[in-house]
Amino acid sequence: MELINTYKSKISENRIQQDIFFAQIDNNTSQTDTIFKQIDKRFVQFYFCTKGNVTFHFSDNYQRPLQDGKGFVIFNSVESLPLQLSVAQHSKMSLIVISIQKLHFIFNENSSHLAVFNSENNTKLYEEIKLSNIVRQILFQMENYSLKDEFKNIYLAGKLNELFLYYFSEIENSEENCPYLSNEELARKLKHAKEILIKSYLHPLSNIELAKKVDLNPYKLKEGFKKIYGVSTSKFLQEYKMELGRLKLEENRMQVKEIAKELGYDNPSHFIDAFKKKYGITPKQFSK
Repeated sequence: MELINTYKSKISENRIQQDIFFAQIDNNTSQTDTIFKQIDKRFVQFYFCTKGNVTFHFSDNYQRPLQDGKGFVIFNSVESLPLQLSVAQHSKMSLIVISIQKLHFIFNENSSHLAVFNSENNTKLYEEIKLSNIVRQILFQMENYSLKDEFKNIYLAGKLNELFLYYFSEIENSEENCPYLSNEELARKLKHAKEILIKSYLHPLSNIELAKKVDLNPYKLKEGFKKIYGVSTSKFLQEYKMELGRLKLEENRMQVKEIAKELGYDNPSHFIDAFKKKYGITPKQFSK
């Protein structure tokens, strides 16, 4: 798949069969690594975080974290979802990219009840579950094996089928599905709340004020926002400001203290500390 990364994470990629790819990313550096790859809309994407944490960036303002021990599957037949994620320092993850046709072929007609094949979900799917010990064991086996190259893909294909068997079983048994994504009106209000946060990031509203503006009670705003966007409203604002700061540093037109002031930091050291916590390096180091 030719994953592109900014630093020096160890990346192992395998094309198991046509339209089936398996990769492992091991960021054993002391910096957050950014991984990018264009992926066509006909592919289903599976992610497994086995150490540390990673963050998905679906757009400039929409992101979702994935922590150690969690799995995430995404599919959108309407538009392509490029792989763009930040792998935190000393974090590890595996990913599988497989065409929806290949996935149908693996399960055949016997598994039409699965969520990914359900008529209500055949255009979009966003699902997160906790990885069982057996799934983690299979991932470990896929990473650590000793075979000649001619047997490698045969082994990985078998393990892939085994992994899908247990993974989909866990999805079917999971009760952690997000009810907010199926409620269009609620999702629209939460999206509006996100837009208000972005427009007023220098003078952020409290959750109570924000809930009133989008006609939600504060509890639904708090719970719904975190379910859909993966973080609290305050954390979302923090991440948004860090992204703005990163972009301004890339332009290399302003000093760090000027950027900090423009982002609403009275003390530049607070911006520096927040930036280093997010990206693993200081703004000055990033600029260089």
